[in-house]
Amino acid sequence: MNNDVIESLVSTVIQSYKYVGFTNDTIHERDLYLTLLTCVLVKSPHLDNLITEFKQKKSNHEFLATVRKYSTNELLTPALRAFLNELVELTNNSDGALVFHEVFQLSDNSDIQKFSRQDSVTLYTRVLQRLQAMNLPDHFAADFSYQALPFSFAELYSKLLQPQPKSRVYDPYAVTGESIVDFALQNQSVCITTESVNQSSRYIRHQLLIAGVPELNTMNSFALDPATNIKKGEFDYAITLLQPSIYSEIEDIRGDNSKALKGNYEENRIPKAVLKSRFWEHALIHHMLYSLNDSGKAVIITGKGPLSRHSDFHSRKQLVDNNQIDAVIQLPPKLLDARTVPLFAIVLNKKRSKNDKITFIDAGNCYTLDAGINTLTSIDDITEAYRNQSSQSIKLELVTPDIVIKNGYSLNVDTYVAHDKRHYEDIDEDAVQQALLKQQRQTDLIIRKLNSAFAIG
Repeated sequence: MNNDVIESLVSTVIQSYKYVGFTNDTIHERDLYLTLLTCVLVKSPHLDNLITEFKQKKSNHEFLATVRKYSTNELLTPALRAFLNELVELTNNSDGALVFHEVFQLSDNSDIQKFSRQDSVTLYTRVLQRLQAMNLPDHFAADFSYQALPFSFAELYSKLLQPQPKSRVYDPYAVTGESIVDFALQNQSVCITTESVNQSSRYIRHQLLIAGVPELNTMNSFALDPATNIKKGEFDYAITLLQPSIYSEIEDIRGDNSKALKGNYEENRIPKAVLKSRFWEHALIHHMLYSLNDSGKAVIITGKGPLSRHSDFHSRKQLVDNNQIDAVIQLPPKLLDARTVPLFAIVLNKKRSKNDKITFIDAGNCYTLDAGINTLTSIDDITEAYRNQSSQSIKLELVTPDIVIKNGYSLNVDTYVAHDKRHYEDIDEDAVQQALLKQQRQTDLIIRKLNSAFAIG
């Protein structure tokens, strides 16, 4: 659908939101409105019938009775039945006959009726961001910028894993859910579970419903809590994106373990040796492996640090010794923003033969530059190189676990794949550490002088 058409509809929806009196913009008002909007955008004849029937109702009581009737329909997917129960809960706490009728009028809009699922998700996410900016003086200002990942990684996940319909997929760190929603749009009929530490689980759920997911569970929770929120071996696939910072790419020069995970964890979920690290990437890797069934596969996208940091040595040793690393793929820098360091896709596989080699792929030059941010290219070539373990266009090496062991369990692609000179400057870890050490010494000196001055005073 034309972008101007979608943006015009965004304006219409926001004006409707203000028309029904939601000027205070409370969380409850926003959630009720977005839930009703989801009813309009979900491609389901059952919800279409609900909307048609409701247009004849005049009170909350009549509406609640109608929703409860539809929520018991066994022809609905589990996701839609749970969604209608959510709508009942929101309606119980609202006197919103006007908003119900106002939102449901949108179902008659000819453009919305022509929407693809992708169009509907786009409309929903733009409305959500506009509502979240309602406190701005002019939320239709010309300089308003939608916040979204420039590259969602969903296509890469999909082509690496090739999930089958009804596969169970888990994203333990969904944040605001862009990648998992795009993944659902590309892989119809998969069942999805997400965890997000942000207060965004309801909105992720709405987008996944619009994307057509038949069964889902979106939790507002931290995947690395000592008491796990998922069952062992529950999923066929796990995917997630961790956005690295420069500070997570180098060792902690002070030996500060303040960020290490605390609590009693099952050893077969997150080993004690892994918990000692102040970095969380490897704890999440082991948690993802715990979530997979015996033939499950996972992809975690992260920075370079987890591949070679000394503090994560014990985790890498366990992963290699247990034959769980399928591939490590070096991706270009600047895929998320102009400052993003090079990323790596670590592919985990719980059903590897003991004779299988680890595939190291250098896709660092597979990008085009666009306004200071890179776009990943040659995704088909990258994923075919992974599946076929050979390529005419992508550099790769097949490495036995014994060679990885001889290299100190390093999983750094550069250790195994010879490459041409990059078109960017990689991080000089030694120089950064030396600069940080120098700054730390200067800071310590200033603090000592201040303490002495206060002591004298």
